[in-house]
Amino acid sequence: MPSEEENTTAETGGADESQESHSETGGDVDYKAEADKWKALARQNEKQAKANAEKASRYDEVIESQKSEAQKTADRLAEAEKVAKDSKVRAIRAEVAALKGVPAELLTGETESEVEESASALMKFRGDVRPDFGAGNRGKAVGGERVQWTRADLKGKTPAEIEAARKEGLLDSVMGKRR
Repeated sequence: MPSEEENTTAETGGADESQESHSETGGDVDYKAEADKWKALARQNEKQAKANAEKASRYDEVIESQKSEAQKTADRLAEAEKVAKDSKVRAIRAEVAALKGVPAELLTGETESEVEESASALMKFRGDVRPDFGAGNRGKAVGGERVQWTRADLKGKTPAEIEAARKEGLLDSVMGKRR
């Protein structure tokens, strides 16, 4: 494939040859043959330019497709890194929330130390709160202050004691009364 410089040299050389032959022979120049020669060279250069343009366009397409694939890969990598970072932060917050007894959604920060600082600040704001796991009345009877008697409790009691218990409402369950 001749370069542009070689084509220019060949064209200039051809012009020089025709001038030399014209000056040496001293005769008329065949303009039609010269025109045909230059047309043929122009067509040859045109064919070469079209082939180069097609190759250049194919090359550009390949480069673009590679760039887009590289860009797609870079985008996927960035998204995966973001998801991994978010998951790590959520895990840290959940762990600290469980240890400190504060809601995970109120914690801020991305590193363990930042999240622990946030939890400490929340705990300081909230004050010392002890959770009540027993819904209040620990150690007391569910039915109220007094425990209901059973039939076994009635054995060995005097009629006066049984009557007093009835008046106080201690025999309601035995008698089938509901509160």
